Amino acid sequence: MTTRTPNIGYLVVGLVFIGLAGTWFLAEVDVIDPSGTRWLLPAVLLGAGLIGLSASLTRGLVRRTRPEPLDTTYDEDQPVLDVTTDLDRKLAEHETTGEQQ
Repeated sequence: MTTRTPNIGYLVVGLVFIGLAGTWFLAEVDVIDPSGTRWLLPAVLLGAGLIGLSASLTRGLVRRTRPEPLDTTYDEDQPVLDVTTDLDRKLAEHETTGEQQ
């Protein structure tokens, strides 16, 4: 499974779209005056910009941290799985059944 980081540009554009749609909806249902959108639209743009800026700064800080190295120590008590004998057995079975057909 691959994990992908979200695109910050898409996040900001989505927030702007939701903010504009929400502002339009509030103006249509008369919750706010249409003249009240004069301060609400810039607030939406500023909010989306601040969220995008903080997301990009957070991403930059997370990329700078290095993961801990993997434990590559060899444990002598663990049995080693020998898959070649199983493959040889299956190949021999296949050859004998193939000759009979």
